[in-house]
Amino acid sequence: MNKVNITWVIAALLVGLLLGCVTTASTQDGPNGQYAPKADSKPVMNMNGHPVYAADVITYQYMRGPLRQLIAYDRLHQIAAQDGVKVDETRFDEMMEMTREQQINSGKTWDQFLSEQSISEKEFINDMRSRLLWDALVESRIDITEEKMQKEWEDNADDIKNKHVQFNHLTESSLATLTYEDCKETIKEKIKAKEAFPVQVELEDEIINSATLDILCLDSAEDKQLFEYLILGMHQKQEDGEPDEAANAAVATLESGEEAVLEETAGEEAVVEDEAAGTEEVTEEPGADAETPADEAEEEAEH
Repeated sequence: MNKVNITWVIAALLVGLLLGCVTTASTQDGPNGQYAPKADSKPVMNMNGHPVYAADVITYQYMRGPLRQLIAYDRLHQIAAQDGVKVDETRFDEMMEMTREQQINSGKTWDQFLSEQSISEKEFINDMRSRLLWDALVESRIDITEEKMQKEWEDNADDIKNKHVQFNHLTESSLATLTYEDCKETIKEKIKAKEAFPVQVELEDEIINSATLDILCLDSAEDKQLFEYLILGMHQKQEDGEPDEAANAAVATLESGEEAVLEETAGEEAVVEDEAAGTEEVTEEPGADAETPADEAEEEAEH
């Protein structure tokens, strides 16, 4: 599956705005001529000689994914703080140093790397720290017992020894003398890798289902409810399994022929077409692991 850097997605959306894909509040209405901002709203920017309001951005169809991603990242940090989980600063320093060395070895300067990724150093650091915080939170929820470790050793001793030699840059001659005690850290890492996926899925559900959204910039209570549902609510599991009022409002809006777009499923991928390039890019819905430059650097380091 192709993944798109969230920075590029947001850039594409802003280009869409600049090309006039939406009608702004300067015409007394919001996007598509129906979602008005609050009367006392102030513009967030001027575009092509007219003001753009927060309501224009919130109600723009292709902003829903990035907004949901932002909500998920914010909730991730809240949950980590509640659980007392923090970024391993030693690991962070190692990853940053390793990434810089990789760019130098490939003939690039650090500034060239950031420029190619269309990301600032501060954004890259935030990406890296969020990725490492996610990893730390997942690891904190994996229960590694002595019993599990012993069972893993009994079932996969040869594989564990080989990985231990590889990870620690030992000679093959040391394989014959390696013991369970020698390989404990390698066993732990193997268990983490094996059990990480279901924990990640559970954590993603927790993040989205516990997130909240209160839109303040729309004039109509019905519009507010509709877009809170479209951005976040439709991706959350209802306890009773029945659609809520926001869902009914969204369906009614669609059936009336208005322009609001209701995605079919919470896990469905949005497709952003690049007309100039004639290609399609796939953007994973928030809650999934949208790959960023920091993700790529971490993956390269692991290999």
